Amino acid sequence: MLILIDLDGTLISTVHPTWKPYKDGQDGFSIEPHLDKVPIVSGAMEFIASRKAKGDKILVVSDSHFRYVNPICKLFRVDNVSLADKPNTTKLIEYLNTHADLKNELDAGNCVVIGDTKLDIELGRHIGAMTIWFLPYKITDDIKDERDGIGDEMVSKKMGPTFAAKTFAEIETFLDAPLSNLYTIEAAFVGQTSTRAIRLNDNRYADGSYACIRCLARQEQGACDRYGRADKYYMMSNPERTQDFLETLATGISNYINQPAIDQQGWDYFTYLTDKRTTVPPNKMKELFDLVETSVQKVQLLKWDDNVQGSLREQNLYRDRQAFLQKYLSIECPGGTGVDLTGKSVIVLDDQYTTGATAWHVIRKLKEQGVKNVLFLAMFQMVLPVNDDVVCPRCGKPMLIKIRRSDGHRFYSCTPPEYRGNGCGYTLDMDVMSEQNRRYFLIQSQYKWGFDKFKEGREQLPNFKQIVVDSEDKIKLIDKMGMYNHGGSDDDINEMLEIIRKGEELIFNNPERNACWEEFVVEHSHCDYWDSYGYSLEYVINNLDELDTYIKEHKNE
Repeated sequence: MLILIDLDGTLISTVHPTWKPYKDGQDGFSIEPHLDKVPIVSGAMEFIASRKAKGDKILVVSDSHFRYVNPICKLFRVDNVSLADKPNTTKLIEYLNTHADLKNELDAGNCVVIGDTKLDIELGRHIGAMTIWFLPYKITDDIKDERDGIGDEMVSKKMGPTFAAKTFAEIETFLDAPLSNLYTIEAAFVGQTSTRAIRLNDNRYADGSYACIRCLARQEQGACDRYGRADKYYMMSNPERTQDFLETLATGISNYINQPAIDQQGWDYFTYLTDKRTTVPPNKMKELFDLVETSVQKVQLLKWDDNVQGSLREQNLYRDRQAFLQKYLSIECPGGTGVDLTGKSVIVLDDQYTTGATAWHVIRKLKEQGVKNVLFLAMFQMVLPVNDDVVCPRCGKPMLIKIRRSDGHRFYSCTPPEYRGNGCGYTLDMDVMSEQNRRYFLIQSQYKWGFDKFKEGREQLPNFKQIVVDSEDKIKLIDKMGMYNHGGSDDDINEMLEIIRKGEELIFNNPERNACWEEFVVEHSHCDYWDSYGYSLEYVINNLDELDTYIKEHKNE
């Protein structure tokens, strides 16, 4: 397995702003004299050693300055790639493309990204990897960072990580048996049994009672790991849904509510959000509700008004949703007999969690009836969108991964205004795209400027798409360095590609050289590494003896 792991806040406890000058590589703030003071997260060293012993490949992915990252990674004896910012999918993929063993793990779907912020989760989803949101520290006001999402638990949960952990021991459990540790509905659809749920809210009241909100699967929007289950959410509304589908869904729900930790809390009623008269298919929720196996008494406590107009989905603002719910959704006691709910504990089942308006409306209404404890279960949590790296070949706008409601089929869409987008309406079927077309569109999307320059004078060639696919390295180089913009010819590009090939052979595939060559360039050459990548690389290739001497000197410090 390939483990891409964040540094600050994950392996080391350096989220406090006092570490920022070091992380930014500012003059006068070298981390090397203070390596013995770097606060290592409990269990981090042991985790790295354990995963290496199990054959995993580990790469630190950080957006801190390499002068800061490199010395710390030497402590952990792991390689690293420094991104200018996160999520920088392009630079990460470029690095992996130069390390075939790592790229093979990613392509095989055998990759996980671990980090403490929404940006780490977003990066993982961009590349289709599993993600672990890791929070090993206590959140305080002085560490919060809105841009990176540091200290914002809710936004990290809404980004849709595959797993969530607070210790490296938990992470080890997930990596050793990922499928049986998925959220319970996601696990059910891969033939596994799990009792895990997304912990969205835990609210304690002054009288000692509580209300909790849990979700049992993720409804992804856009790029995600393979276990997101938006397709199953849309299948819920398909009139052609099968009995096997409903039974698998019910199994995931049953596995959660029948686990001892839930069952032993003493629930009196199990209820659900009933179907509206206009719901398609009819009894969409009731059929599923009846299949859930539980010893808790099943009752109908909630009812939509028979004359409901419109739908909750049409209400875009939270306050509008609250008003809609207040008008049309009410408490209805068992059989209309006026059963007293005072002191009772209730589990509520709903199909989807988006803004939380429905969940908190139901909880408030039940508490007004005297209910003691409430466990609100949503089968699917709609997580934040992550755009794929595909642009529309017609208008150049980003294309989104969409899912057809009728059958869960995925496709790329340049979403038009009538569907709340700003695109032209062009679509691409993901399942029937040839490998050539898939690579062509990814190259066009990831290296747009380089692609536009490369196609000049070539676009009318009969095998243009194959030429693009075969010339990916050239296009990437044009995009990265703006070579055509600075008078670079094909010969210049071929020469630079040869320098990069030598760099892979002589530098990138040598862990010690790869860890130090950038710092060596900054200190010994007369060029700016960030603006003269090609010259910097050529300088190192021509001065390998000096680089090796530099490495030995730093080892002895």
